[in-house]
Amino acid sequence: PLAPRQHAAPQPRRQKQSVRSKRQKRQEGDSMSKGTGFLLTATFVIGALCVITLWQIGRRARGIQESAMEPTSQDALAIIHKDAAQLVASQRTAAETAFLKPAPAPAPPGICGPVQKGYANSLITNGVDTPNLPVDGCRQRCLDQTGCTCWSWKSDGFCRTGTLQTHSICQHVGSNDDHLWKHGSCRGSQPLAATDGGVGPSEAPRPAPSPANTNVGVAPASPPSPRPAPSPTKSHDGKECTEVREGYANSVIKGAVEHKDIKSADDCRVKCQAEGGCTCWSWKDDFHCATGFADSCNWVGSKDDTRWKFGSCRRDAPLPTVPNSNDPPQPSQIPVLIICHARPQYLRRAFDALLKYRTDTRKFPITASQDGEQYEVYSLLQDYVKKGQLARHLMYRGNLQYVVPKVKPNLQGYHKLARHYKWALDQMFEVVGYEQLIVLEEDLEIAPDFFSYFAAMLPILKGDSQLFCVSAWNDNGRAQVASNSSAVFRTDFFPGLGWMLLRPFWFEVRGGWMPAYWDDYIRRRDVRKGRHCIRPEVSRTYTFGEKGVSKGQYFKKFLAKTVLNSVSVNWSAMDLSYIASSGSFDQYLSQQVLQATRATMSDAVSKLAPGGSLAVQYANATWVKHAKFFGELMEDDKDGIKRGTYRAVLPLTWRGSRLFLFRDWPSP
Repeated sequence: PLAPRQHAAPQPRRQKQSVRSKRQKRQEGDSMSKGTGFLLTATFVIGALCVITLWQIGRRARGIQESAMEPTSQDALAIIHKDAAQLVASQRTAAETAFLKPAPAPAPPGICGPVQKGYANSLITNGVDTPNLPVDGCRQRCLDQTGCTCWSWKSDGFCRTGTLQTHSICQHVGSNDDHLWKHGSCRGSQPLAATDGGVGPSEAPRPAPSPANTNVGVAPASPPSPRPAPSPTKSHDGKECTEVREGYANSVIKGAVEHKDIKSADDCRVKCQAEGGCTCWSWKDDFHCATGFADSCNWVGSKDDTRWKFGSCRRDAPLPTVPNSNDPPQPSQIPVLIICHARPQYLRRAFDALLKYRTDTRKFPITASQDGEQYEVYSLLQDYVKKGQLARHLMYRGNLQYVVPKVKPNLQGYHKLARHYKWALDQMFEVVGYEQLIVLEEDLEIAPDFFSYFAAMLPILKGDSQLFCVSAWNDNGRAQVASNSSAVFRTDFFPGLGWMLLRPFWFEVRGGWMPAYWDDYIRRRDVRKGRHCIRPEVSRTYTFGEKGVSKGQYFKKFLAKTVLNSVSVNWSAMDLSYIASSGSFDQYLSQQVLQATRATMSDAVSKLAPGGSLAVQYANATWVKHAKFFGELMEDDKDGIKRGTYRAVLPLTWRGSRLFLFRDWPSP
């Protein structure tokens, strides 16, 4: 009877309760799991936020030390928010706190360089960060901060000011957002001692960075110990040069003259001392020396600043000169003007030949016009004046401190040369009043019959209005194509390099004188106006000026191979009627070309005959080939005129025979 009672209905009810209990437990377990997951997630998020915040605070406290290529200024972005700013304020470093305290007394003003583009943040150590400043405010903050040598600013208003890392300069470093940054260098408000003499007493500040230098910043903030300033060195020519100073100043020199293999800074100083117009020099321990003019010869600074030295020079008054000749000009005189600048060895060689071959001092008075005050040139010319060998020593000072705006340094010389030429020709024609003039340069050596050649050509030049000059130079004067010493021709091309002109022609062209390339100006068609020059086949001048304004252009290939005449021709006994007028020369030249044997490049050699002549026709398109074939002639032209040609005809002596290269005149 008990067994049925044990298996009564309550048993299923217990099973239902058990099922419900498991379900409830499962639901409760799911609820607890969800709550625990949410709690863990929230804890992780809060922890991450705390870590990020603490990381930002730590990064701010120790300064931005990451790579210069960091993508953004995380610290700058954080402090623009109020909460972050308050948090950062509570974590300021001792340096920031000290900066924010009022100064006990105002510091002397500092000096800052120009605002420069780009990122320089990572170079600053012990930086003071300030939010919400304009760029000028950031620069001013550095200017007001004691010892600040560099500032860096971003367009979001972030500003960092402070000192530089050891052996660094405040310069552009670069970053991914480089275009948003600006920076600059300052000499802080606390005075820094001068080094290596400086410009005054040892407590005087070192020269500030020059705004002229936009590529480099300032040198390290901790200068060497001050040294006593030596006394300035007084030079024998009246120029005073200051002591040698340490540091880089190369970039402030305008139109610098570069010198190589200068063994010491003092040797570089002496170079500047000897040059007219030099006010600043800069020397490096690799024996590089630069000399020239500077508005202010100041230390600028560079990465290798310790390898440089520099100094300034000045001249109190112009160099004294021996009185020039006061003899009034005579119509029969053929004066010689020699243009010179700063090549005393060249000038001496040119004068040796001039004085050797000049037979009449009164008929051929020599004037030298010196551009600048280079002392060796000055001394040499003064010595010639004292000996009575030089009638006048002119000194042009217009280029001493002249820098051509927007012109590359290597082209400055062409502008200065044109200015000097115009001034010198004005002196000879307007001031002195000569009727004619032979113009030379300091790198030209003359032939033995130089003076007799010009004396014979002067009446022809004066007698024909279709002539504007007589030249001693043949552009195609190599030995292979120029051997007839008594041959002389007319040419449409202005040769220069030893030439004679008349006073009326100068007054005609001086008004349009170009600021550079004066010789190409004379070669222009609108200046020549169909007029010609007389030139010899064998040159009466030789240029040895490999170093000069043109930097040796054409020198090795063409100019150095030009033959200088060595045979004295009695020009006064020569029959020069064939060049006395353009009509007579047209008749002479056309007859010579038409009577010559016609040939081409392919058969010219086979058609040569003793005592005969050849005429080879060319086209403009084939000129270069003909020029190379017949003796490496100069291939270029100026304003459509080939060098040495007359009506596109070029007479040569080739392989001992007369050769005419002609284009379209004369026609058969």
